[in-house]
Amino acid sequence: MSQPITLAQALVSLRKDLEIARQQAKNENLQFKVEDIEVELQISSTSEFEGEFGANGWMLSVKGAGKLSDQTSHKIKLKLIPIAADGTDVLLSSEGKKPV
Repeated sequence: MSQPITLAQALVSLRKDLEIARQQAKNENLQFKVEDIEVELQISSTSEFEGEFGANGWMLSVKGAGKLSDQTSHKIKLKLIPIAADGTDVLLSSEGKKPV
């Protein structure tokens, strides 16, 4: 099972990856201008309740168990327009590849 992450953590990770790509693009002949970024995240949460019950009598024994589960899922879609700290466009290149 993967570890859950928050929206803030996902955006920090995205920002770091874009910065790495931007740094690698500086000396490339072919660069890509990023006009906008669409990020779609799906958030799921599950809650469970489990219980047992039982009764004993002189000649009668009754036992039972039950489990109740509820899952909620939300989808978040963000459209981001990246800019560098100095206000310029963000340019990206493929990681470590030189144009042929």
